[in-house]
Amino acid sequence: MNGTIEQRRYTRYTTDIPVLYGLRHADGEGKYSMRNVSQGGLCFRAARHIEPGTSIHVFIPICRPSFEVDGEVVWCQEQEGEYDLGIRFDEPTHEFGAWMVDQVRKIEQYKIDTERDQSRSLSGEQAAAEWIAMHPDLTPSAHV
Repeated sequence: MNGTIEQRRYTRYTTDIPVLYGLRHADGEGKYSMRNVSQGGLCFRAARHIEPGTSIHVFIPICRPSFEVDGEVVWCQEQEGEYDLGIRFDEPTHEFGAWMVDQVRKIEQYKIDTERDQSRSLSGEQAAAEWIAMHPDLTPSAHV
C-alpha cells in the first residue's frame, strides 16, 4: 500500500508535541517535533534524510510510560534544510495508538483553550508537560 492511500485512511491531527526516534539497532537520533499524527502513523521533521522502507522506532513522551511504536519510513521530503518523514505504524489498529492520538487531540485543545482563556501561547512540549502535570495518573493502561 502506498503512503498516499495510508494518509487518507485515518484522520490526521496537527501537533508539535516532541518525538524521539531511533533506527532499529541504533542509538537514538535526537528530539524533534511532530507535524501531524493519526492512528496509522505520523509525520515529524528530522535533521537528516532517511530512506523510505527503513524500519524506525518512535518514542512519544506525552505519558508515563512513553508511547513507543515500531514503524516504517514511507516517505522523506526535504523541507527548509531538514526532512519531513512520513512514518506508518507497524500495528495501526493497536488500542494504545488510538489512546495516544486521543491524548494528542486533548493536548492540542488544551493549547487552544489556554491561549483563549489565559492569553498564554504554549508549544507542544509545554502543553504536554502541563497536561501530564494536571493528569498524574495518565497512563494508557488506565484508559484503554
